[in-house]
Amino acid sequence: MATCCPPAQYGPLCTYMCPITCRGPCHLETGHCSLGCLDGWMGEKCEQECNDMFYGKDCLQQCSTNCFDPKCNHLTGICMGGCNDGWQGPNCTQGVNHPMDCVLTQPPVKLVTNTGNTAIKVYKMFN
Repeated sequence: MATCCPPAQYGPLCTYMCPITCRGPCHLETGHCSLGCLDGWMGEKCEQECNDMFYGKDCLQQCSTNCFDPKCNHLTGICMGGCNDGWQGPNCTQGVNHPMDCVLTQPPVKLVTNTGNTAIKVYKMFN
């Protein structure tokens, strides 16, 4: 017969504390997290951080491929080693504007080649 333990404890004499990374109470006998883990954690007792390159709820969100170091924070997805060139923001998902990026200053001009079957669009740039 199982002992009735307080919500944060488990074991034969309620001597063990439920993992703080459980989403809610744990099993009274085993300590397994009955309702799963808090974001960033996995395992029966939510004792393991998400595997490298994953984070968040049920460790199903993938770290940005724009992170300099493929491993990100297991809770937030923040790129711990910064971003690859051309990317910015905590999760390296915002492209960096470069001074020579094309800026549309007027509608594109349609040019037709000598064969008459190829069209290209030309954009005027300014600095």
